[in-house]
Amino acid sequence: MQDIQNHTLGETNELLSLEGVADHRAVILAMTRQAARTLHIFTRDLDPLLFDTAEFEAAALQLVRNSQYARIHILVQDSSGAMRSGHRLIALAQRLSSKIEIRKPVDEYAIINRAFFVVDETGYVSRQPAERYEGVANFNDRLAARDLVAFFNEVWERSQQDSQLRRLHL
Repeated sequence: MQDIQNHTLGETNELLSLEGVADHRAVILAMTRQAARTLHIFTRDLDPLLFDTAEFEAAALQLVRNSQYARIHILVQDSSGAMRSGHRLIALAQRLSSKIEIRKPVDEYAIINRAFFVVDETGYVSRQPAERYEGVANFNDRLAARDLVAFFNEVWERSQQDSQLRRLHL
């Protein structure tokens, strides 16, 4: 992967080839730090190697604190491993439930083996199949990002809150 230090969300239109966890983590973190409004995350298992880090947690928290309109929507097919491990993003979503929402897709979408991450309907990271850290990213491809968000929204509308993630108040 090329150096992304000078890549700017909404400006740098370059298709990046991502290979390995480090590439994915670097791009996701850079995009999240530049986000102004939304993150859409479509994942099989909340991908702890990417989203269960102190850096990502801080960037996500900064996003939702910087704007009253900021939202993070997450579709996760299987949250059981993330729940058992105490995933940071789940804890953050439980604390900030009006800003961060996690849902589970209906069974019809369970066979989809891809993962993607879209920021402000502008930049994206996508990999298929989901279990391999080989994918593509672009900091400024609104057409591809909007297509991913349209699919995300279709699944979101037919999804439900994941009962495993509900916080019990005793």
